Amino acid sequence: LDKESAGFKPKVSAFQQQPIAHSSGSIGGAINTIAPNGLTSKNACGQATSGYLVDVQRVKNYNNAVLESMTNGVVTLDNDGQIVTCNAAGAAILGYEEEAILGKPYLDLVHPEDRETVLGEYQARLSAERPASRYSIRIVTKDGLEKCVFVSSALIDWDGKPATLAMLTDITEQEC
Repeated sequence: LDKESAGFKPKVSAFQQQPIAHSSGSIGGAINTIAPNGLTSKNACGQATSGYLVDVQRVKNYNNAVLESMTNGVVTLDNDGQIVTCNAAGAAILGYEEEAILGKPYLDLVHPEDRETVLGEYQARLSAERPASRYSIRIVTKDGLEKCVFVSSALIDWDGKPATLAMLTDITEQEC
């Protein structure tokens, strides 16, 4: 117990400091990160960073709300082609629960006759020949239902490695 925290001593669950270097190599400051628990941190320049934590949380909440309200699926595939993120619409299009789809190889969900197309598009993105691509493929849901999906994908960075961000639109009612 202490007076400054109104009777409760706050606990810091995580702290990380990352230097900010100028192009000359000199250190110009630091980014301090503290787990969001209401604490205020100061960077190397003495500036309070609690507002930064609030801003990051606000952006995160906004992005989550946008992703979950979309009717298009948004899926992230890591460098190995495993699904690492998937919004609710993406899981519904692919025929899985959100938690059950994570970690699945995306190619396993693609109709066998369309796998070559998906691999070709991925290779084109990796080679920077075509960093973004749009194409239609068939997928097979968990229940074995075949659907036509329009894919709009782009190359992104995921944990320092190339990955794919794919937007999925169910076009089953149209011709695939």
